[in-house]
Amino acid sequence: MFGQIFFREKLSFLQWVAFCLAIAGVVTQTVISGSLPWVSIGMALSFSIYGLLKKKISMPALESLGIECLIVTPIAMLLLFAPFVSVLLPTWQSVGYMADLPAITFFFLVLSGAITMVPLYLFGRGAQLVPLSTLGFFQFISPTMNFLFAFFVFGEPFPWYNYIVFGLIWSAMILYIISLNIATRERTDQ
Repeated sequence: MFGQIFFREKLSFLQWVAFCLAIAGVVTQTVISGSLPWVSIGMALSFSIYGLLKKKISMPALESLGIECLIVTPIAMLLLFAPFVSVLLPTWQSVGYMADLPAITFFFLVLSGAITMVPLYLFGRGAQLVPLSTLGFFQFISPTMNFLFAFFVFGEPFPWYNYIVFGLIWSAMILYIISLNIATRERTDQ
């Protein structure tokens, strides 16, 4: 939707069908579960806004990621070093607990920041190269990876109705990919 609203991107007939199938999947999941998937919608909206900003701001991906880090650093430092009380941690906590961590855990904690930067950079670069509507459709890859890990690695149950939802959403993805292939062939034939 953001691609159409902000960049006047046009969807082909197959892309509209794909969009309707994806919506049908979300509606089916909502009806089956009995409530709107607020967390999923919130995540989709936040990534849509992030992608929109990445596409709107004409700045190289690496530089924009650097600015993002500069903006987030004071907040991260506050959360890391300021003592706080929460429901889960009822006593005052701060960075002092890090001294008790094993060296390998501390190493992986520090490394996780660098590892997180790579997908963010690639997302920012991709946002500049592809239409926002395409970028949005490929956001279905992450939930699919979560499903695969949950089902095959952790053995979590997958009720029969989730196959319907999964089928609708991945049918939408397949149609969208087919529509991109058709559009690419039409451009190369001209």
